[in-house]
Amino acid sequence: MSYKSATFILLLGLWTGLAWAGEQLEVRIDGVQGEVLDNVKAYLEIEQKKQDPELTAQWIRRMHQHAPEQIKQALQPFAFFSATVESSLTKQESGWLARYSVVPGPKTRINELKLEVTGPGADEPKIKEALAAFPMKEGEILNTDAYDTGKDELLELVYSLGYAKAKSPLHRVWVYPGRNQANVYLSIETGPKYHLGELTIRQNVVDPDFLNRYVHVKPGDVYSQEALLNLQSDLVRTQYFSEVDVKPAFERAEDLRVPVDVEMEPADRHKLDLGVGYFTDLGPTLSTQWGFRPVNRRGHVMNSLLKWSPVKSTAALSYWVPVRDPRTDKFALSVRYEHEDSTSQKRDTFDQRGGYYFQWQDWSSSLFADFRQETFTTGSQPATSSVIASLGGSLDRTRVDDAARFPTRGNYWFLELMGSGRVISDTAYLRTHIKTRRFIPVGERGRLNLRAELGLAWVDLFDKYPSSLRYYAGGDQSVRGYKYQALGPLDAEGEVVGGKHLLTGTVEYDHLVSNDWVGAAFVDGGNAFNDTLDKVFYAAGVGVRWLSPVGPVRLDVAVPINPDDGNDANWRIHFGFGAEL
Repeated sequence: MSYKSATFILLLGLWTGLAWAGEQLEVRIDGVQGEVLDNVKAYLEIEQKKQDPELTAQWIRRMHQHAPEQIKQALQPFAFFSATVESSLTKQESGWLARYSVVPGPKTRINELKLEVTGPGADEPKIKEALAAFPMKEGEILNTDAYDTGKDELLELVYSLGYAKAKSPLHRVWVYPGRNQANVYLSIETGPKYHLGELTIRQNVVDPDFLNRYVHVKPGDVYSQEALLNLQSDLVRTQYFSEVDVKPAFERAEDLRVPVDVEMEPADRHKLDLGVGYFTDLGPTLSTQWGFRPVNRRGHVMNSLLKWSPVKSTAALSYWVPVRDPRTDKFALSVRYEHEDSTSQKRDTFDQRGGYYFQWQDWSSSLFADFRQETFTTGSQPATSSVIASLGGSLDRTRVDDAARFPTRGNYWFLELMGSGRVISDTAYLRTHIKTRRFIPVGERGRLNLRAELGLAWVDLFDKYPSSLRYYAGGDQSVRGYKYQALGPLDAEGEVVGGKHLLTGTVEYDHLVSNDWVGAAFVDGGNAFNDTLDKVFYAAGVGVRWLSPVGPVRLDVAVPINPDDGNDANWRIHFGFGAEL
């Protein structure tokens, strides 16, 4: 048995052990179904923890004791306030069995609904419309979630209209379980309507005229706490300041105009970050990033990056100039030197780029001009030098719950189009590159992790086409089970030289087996090619992810399903660290 096979068996055993260690527990719930059953399971601790590898008999008994009350609470959002729950807990040969027989009882209906807004804002048209659209009516089934949502939205509306001192002296839902009826009362007193007064900003970091471009509130605007929080957030994101304190001064208000004081402490102008890691494709990595912000009182920023690994090393310097709306719009100039020495290519790339970076809807966007000088060797071909002057643009977007350690919903998109004519360049080309990833929830503790990558290019003189623009497949972020950049068109000696096109995809299932550990099973497929996709390489495997405090650590073992004579058919280990979206 090879060491790779032994590692695969050990990893599979570890994954299985993580999933099934500890006491075995089965939970059965009768009497409810559909979304009501889903909510019961979400409330029920014994259901949530039944696969925990550290489960003990004492823990099971304690959770079972609290289960009936948790079930009753889970039924209340569906208007079941007179439910009964019969429970039992038995020890069997296969483990523990917890059973809960639920009788929800009749639903509770609204007998009386009284909504009232008093004070100077009572005649505001938007408030009247919100009262008429309140998501509850007399005679309807009681929905406590709808009540909470309606109350919060009504108060937020009142606040947003400038009634900063609004309060709710009465907000109550009286439930009478014996009659299956409820009375709902909500009263809001608006108080006076406020506007913003003078805005005083105290800082000595950047030019006041430049900083005012971050300020999108002005004296006379209707007072809004949300607008002030957005102002604070915008100023914090500049990274020019270590502290930003936005304080409305109601005690100094005159004629219902509230002065606002903004006080800021300067951040360190120099920021140095160091990093270390290991990736199967690149080997050990060391990196350092230095930021100089601001360079001057117009808010310019300079960044540098040094990154080393045995396969790829980078040195880069960039200079950013805020324009128009500095929160989203910037000009940038950058120079980058990159050295790569892999089994498929050896190159030295010097890249200079100037671009305009902006926000288009919710997409981070760019338009750029790129001048690339590259000396490269691919496969057994001799070294070639090429000069490429390109124009292009890109879009990218990430949507994911950043607060979740194991997000089950999210997506990522990256789209880039760039090309060149033959006026300055050694070859004309047009190239597009699309990458996407998506999380889809499966059950309560699982998700589908889908990934796809598409690259297409038209190239006039392929021999002069830089290897940094060619497509390769194989490796940690491509078709696992194959070496880094091991898949693609071959030269006469049978060595990979990269292709014009790329198509890869992944279907992976991830399962949260405990708070910090995730098991995975996956299938990857794809290839890089020139004119036709003659062969698609497939690989399958399993993996373990540790949800560390600073990001997921991934360990995968994969095996090629249909290798050819030029590729290793043994198991391959893939290791990586970093955010997934």
